[in-house]
Amino acid sequence: MIDPLEIIQRFGTDATRFTLAAMAAPGTDIAFSESRTEGYRNFANKIWNAARFMFMNVDRVEPGLRTRPGRVRDPPHTGIAGFQPVTLEDRWILSRFNRVAKEVNEALATYRFHEAANRIYDFFLGDFCDWYIELIKPRLSGEGQRGWKPHAGRA
Repeated sequence: MIDPLEIIQRFGTDATRFTLAAMAAPGTDIAFSESRTEGYRNFANKIWNAARFMFMNVDRVEPGLRTRPGRVRDPPHTGIAGFQPVTLEDRWILSRFNRVAKEVNEALATYRFHEAANRIYDFFLGDFCDWYIELIKPRLSGEGQRGWKPHAGRA
């Protein structure tokens, strides 16, 4: 018998929830797997590390892609709606994001939580972390991007 509190303590709440969602195929019992939960704990860490990377580099992003602090009212198109893809990799990740968002919404609308979880997992690890973040690193470091200017005081 599995003690859910012990699993949460060992792997974390996010990893446990994601495991249950990813394994919740309609019409089947969940055959809980600690090794999959460990993998989803690593996934949660990957999300954390990618977010830290993005926040560490937010001041290197073109000013038009982020809101200015202290503004009373944000422009009508902030966030993903305000993202204007300039480079090929930006257009690519936006198209992948839009496709995955559509697929996730369709899966959730039909209660296929396992499909939604797996689409999110595949997109985030494969497309976003393995490809997009690696593709934009040269741009963030100022290596040869047309029209890109690093933040003052940084190389």
